[in-house]
Amino acid sequence: MAMRLWRNVSDFLYRTQRESEKLGNLPSVLSKVLLFVFIALFMGIAAVKVVFPKIVAWDLAKPSIVIKPLQWKLLLPQFPVSVGSRALSGPPHELWASSLTRADPRYRDIVAKVPRGMPIWIGTVIDPITLKQALSLRANHFIIGRINGVYQIYIDGDLVTEGDYESIDTAKLAFSFSRLKAEQPIEIAIRIVPEPGNPFPDFFNGTGGEGFATEANARLIALNDWTWAISKPGSLSLVYFCLSCVFFTLWLCSVGKQEFSYMAIWCLILSAIQLRYFGILSRSIGAELSYSFDLVLRVAEGTFGAFAALSFARARRSWFTYGIPPLLLFGALIGFGVTDPERKLFLSQQVGIFFVSPAYALGGMVCLVQSFALARASSASGAMKGRIVKLFSYGLMMLILSGIYQVGAWNILSPAVATFHRIAPLFLVQLLTAIMLLEYHKHEKAIRESPATRYHLNGTIDRPLEVILFQFDMKSSQGLAAQLAAGAAEAGRMSNRKAVKKSGYSLLSYSWYLEVERLATSMGGEVLSDEGDLLLISFDFEKNKDPLKAVYLMTQQFPGIHRELEKRLGLRSRIEIRGSVILATDLKAVWKPTGSKVRPGFEGDCLVESKRLMDTEKSIPGGDERTRILFADALFDGKLDDSEDLLELRSHPTVNATDEKGTVRLFKVVEPRNFIPRVQSERKIA
Repeated sequence: MAMRLWRNVSDFLYRTQRESEKLGNLPSVLSKVLLFVFIALFMGIAAVKVVFPKIVAWDLAKPSIVIKPLQWKLLLPQFPVSVGSRALSGPPHELWASSLTRADPRYRDIVAKVPRGMPIWIGTVIDPITLKQALSLRANHFIIGRINGVYQIYIDGDLVTEGDYESIDTAKLAFSFSRLKAEQPIEIAIRIVPEPGNPFPDFFNGTGGEGFATEANARLIALNDWTWAISKPGSLSLVYFCLSCVFFTLWLCSVGKQEFSYMAIWCLILSAIQLRYFGILSRSIGAELSYSFDLVLRVAEGTFGAFAALSFARARRSWFTYGIPPLLLFGALIGFGVTDPERKLFLSQQVGIFFVSPAYALGGMVCLVQSFALARASSASGAMKGRIVKLFSYGLMMLILSGIYQVGAWNILSPAVATFHRIAPLFLVQLLTAIMLLEYHKHEKAIRESPATRYHLNGTIDRPLEVILFQFDMKSSQGLAAQLAAGAAEAGRMSNRKAVKKSGYSLLSYSWYLEVERLATSMGGEVLSDEGDLLLISFDFEKNKDPLKAVYLMTQQFPGIHRELEKRLGLRSRIEIRGSVILATDLKAVWKPTGSKVRPGFEGDCLVESKRLMDTEKSIPGGDERTRILFADALFDGKLDDSEDLLELRSHPTVNATDEKGTVRLFKVVEPRNFIPRVQSERKIA
């Protein structure tokens, strides 16, 4: 009873056959598209109306009254301290008498060279006039900014707050309006034990400056700092990581698509770069390690960004083999070989300008060159046009990414636009993702619509293949088909003469193809094409330990197969074939456009050579009464025929004959006559 109940519930919930048939119809697809567009537009409008004005407001997020660098004094004590120590008696009097200020040209070098563990004092005295201006603006928040070190802040000699370099909050002070009204100056002193390896212990508020801000501006500054330290890098890192996982999963499902693997690694590198900026992580691992990782990741970003484009353009494999390892080694050497923090920061900027950006441009240019070459060479079919457009779009996106990198590296944008520019690469990467997935969809669609060989499926498209090529056709196929047709007519199964003839030929070629295809597969070969009774079979070195031996064993089994087939079909004449065997080094698997679709096919001069050698058999006396296979003499140069099992094949004398083009050809003639039990060839263990 319970089982029947559960089954009824399951049947009630599961879609019916009629509902399944409607899943891909136009109303179903259109409704989903409209729903997606509506939600996307709603989110886009909300972002433009709400988020973008906030981003623009960040450009105004600076103190209303700025304390100039000339007003900040610096004091360098001459003795080291422990990291957690503090000045119990407040700032020393020597601070206010110091002649060194933050405006001094030597200031940055002096601070960067402070020995590890040495505290520095930075302070300013705010005069009553400035306090009165702050009161008039109701700017009672004093913005200091980011302090990269263990610090204590003193007001008028009293400790008011403290923190360390792992804090992601903006250092700021709040004064009461009554304190601003008092005509007494305010002394602000900051004691800092710099973070090891960080040349900017007093980064403070950066280009925005330090000083008095209103309540509203103080909130915007805090929001801006939080966004740059947590929200933006965290969210972008997560998005890039998800994209990387998607591409890696697609690559696992289709390992021949190398562009998926490089895209996965590139997105993973972009995710790691954003994670490096993530405040909690970057301030926890320390400046020294963070700067080293930044250099390594920058080089890896340019490397895999460029090679993702090159893999999409189907560049030569040697570029990847000899290009990626030295580039990654170079990144590791400069990342962990350079010890000076300031030099690391300088190199990071230079790598972005002179390596990452040009690497993107190189990948983009290769895609554009490929698209222009295909446009000039192709017949402008629908399938090839799609490939050209995708290559052009990918190349253009990479060039835009390269330009964006240059714009960001030279800091020529306002903070508001710069914020968007850091997010813009994500949208371009999304477009590159769409281009790759469209290419993948086209590939899968072609596979569904056309039977394809494994060379078309494993990523070897347009790459030269080295295989033993066996091409052969049936002799006197028309006469054999006529026998089958006559037999069908006598039996009264068909009355139309044309239909009878066509039926006989189809039955003969189909039955023969099934037997040959089964034999070829068992011997480690693969049928590349079949046009009527003309077959093309390859034996490669990946699937066969000895492909020449496999071909020879296959030829020896033809008599047995043919006798069985003759008996089954009731033929009075014998089935005989002529064929040729050559070593092909320029065979290429291609997708041939036919109208709006593409079909699997092969190209290469070896196909012509194989056909001419096969046709040369006609010039040898003996007629059509025997099977002859011509093995090209070039196969017997000692490299392919070193197996002891091929002694019989090597023992055949070399014959020369002239083909129809007048070329003298050298070959060995094999005439299998006796039935030999079917024996599988040696196969490599995968």
